[in-house]
Amino acid sequence: MKIFRYKRVLVVLVALVLSVALRAQGYIFPVHNVKGNYTASYGEMRPNHFHSGVDIRTDKVTGKPVVAVADGYISRVSMSSGGYGLALYVNHPHKGTMSVYAHLSRLRKDVAEYLAAERYGAKKHSLNLFPKADKFPVKQGDTIAFSGNSGSSFGPHLHYELRDIKSAYTLNPMNLGALKANDTIAPKILRLHYVVVDTLAGEPKSRLCSTYTPKFVNGRYVIESEVALSGRGYFVIESVDNRNNSANRFGIYTATTKINGKRDFEYRIDHFSFADTRHCNVVSYYPLQRTAKCEVLRLAKMPLAPDYLYRHSPTDGFVSLQRGERAEVEVVVADDSGNSSKLAFSVYGEEYLGTPMFKRDIDAILVLSNEESVVKGEGFSLSVPRKALYEPEYCCTKSVEIEAIKDSTLIQLSPFYRIFAEDIPFNKGFRASFAAFTTPSDLQRHACVAYVDTKGKLRYLGGEFKNDSVVVRLRRGGDMTVVADTVAPSIKARFKAKADMRGVSEMRFSVKDNFSGIAKYKLLIDGEWRTLDLQPVQGALVHKFDRPLVGNSRYRQVELEIMDGCGNVAFWRGEILK
Repeated sequence: MKIFRYKRVLVVLVALVLSVALRAQGYIFPVHNVKGNYTASYGEMRPNHFHSGVDIRTDKVTGKPVVAVADGYISRVSMSSGGYGLALYVNHPHKGTMSVYAHLSRLRKDVAEYLAAERYGAKKHSLNLFPKADKFPVKQGDTIAFSGNSGSSFGPHLHYELRDIKSAYTLNPMNLGALKANDTIAPKILRLHYVVVDTLAGEPKSRLCSTYTPKFVNGRYVIESEVALSGRGYFVIESVDNRNNSANRFGIYTATTKINGKRDFEYRIDHFSFADTRHCNVVSYYPLQRTAKCEVLRLAKMPLAPDYLYRHSPTDGFVSLQRGERAEVEVVVADDSGNSSKLAFSVYGEEYLGTPMFKRDIDAILVLSNEESVVKGEGFSLSVPRKALYEPEYCCTKSVEIEAIKDSTLIQLSPFYRIFAEDIPFNKGFRASFAAFTTPSDLQRHACVAYVDTKGKLRYLGGEFKNDSVVVRLRRGGDMTVVADTVAPSIKARFKAKADMRGVSEMRFSVKDNFSGIAKYKLLIDGEWRTLDLQPVQGALVHKFDRPLVGNSRYRQVELEIMDGCGNVAFWRGEILK
């Protein structure tokens, strides 16, 4: 069955890649007046997702002309406070692809007017619009927008994607030849790990067994000592790529394993479905990947990992040697510019007696991946759907003692609970309910769940007070507690009182919150609803005067109201000359 599965996947893979590759020629570079350097590559491992495009440096400024890479029409206009921020999508029917341009600062005039009219009509700051094909046709090279720093962007750049229209898969533009990088640097191989696969209640369970640091000798990486293999397991490779004229770290495009000269495994990220993007947590080795500054790639196909990422995997990359058996292994990692590095090492089999998979805590319950589970702890309960976990895991059922968290802005309402371990990846979300029946009535609407991050700081997870409990949907593990946030956010106008804004294109406010973040916001000018763009990374709310003001008043009354995730509200009122 496995042979037929891979043949079927191979046929689909070849058809998709060939069809798009034939259309890939003829794209132009998507942004003008920049040096053409990159800050992130396609398919990089990101927190809970693959990076779906490439990031192009805009030389530390916004406002660079963004152009249509090929003929087509604008098929989608999107505005959101997080994620892609202000983004445009352009369909190229003759190529069967769509191009995506994200984190923009502004749009072409007619498209900007269309977006503004729709926002005012709906009185919504965030919108997804899908104009008809004949509304905004574009020619290759037309300026359609300007680069920016909107959404979840940590610096001026253009996020650029190509997608296949039929499948909606995002495509690797470097591999297709639609983009090219100045890159002659091969990836570095940092570490090799061996992970043994035990069983826990009949389900496979991975356990890190050994770690090796290779040396670079005569043009390749080597591990000088023999690598001991016990039981059935797989290798994990830590690697990082660099490019000319960039201090950034980039992802790995392919990884291949050969055993005794015969290819045994190949990973290659030419495309992926957004429905599978969270499976990066099982394509990578999540316990190490979550804090690493490199790619930590499993050289094995795990359950739920997408078949199409693996070109040649007759054993799924799993290895097993008899006691005393020896083999030669070669691992090759490559970037999408064709630069590659090799790691060579010898392995030998040794007897595997098995290591019991003990509970992490005495008071713990085992949650299986293949079953729906209900966990009832002392002070909390969980409802975990089937396949929420990738592997079976233990969950502590009692409260835990951890070092006191010093945050004078929060009121702790429950003990700490270890809701699974923080290094466990989740495929699906699950419902958690924390007892909070002693919560005073005036704090109930401000109650939420928080987790402790790696620096010992409490971070907001959300939740709602219902029937003497705080209920939240989780997709992570870690130490958690119920807290109340009663501190309102702050607002500071980035202009003087009664400022003269005649001829000024935007009005800007700095906004801050101590914990739960800005969740809602409303701006009125002379009582009329106005659009606002939230820039969460920069801590700013911006109004761009995208519609004429009503009336003939000399001074305009401005009212801004914001609310954080725990229901605390702040107001600002003032006047401007406009």
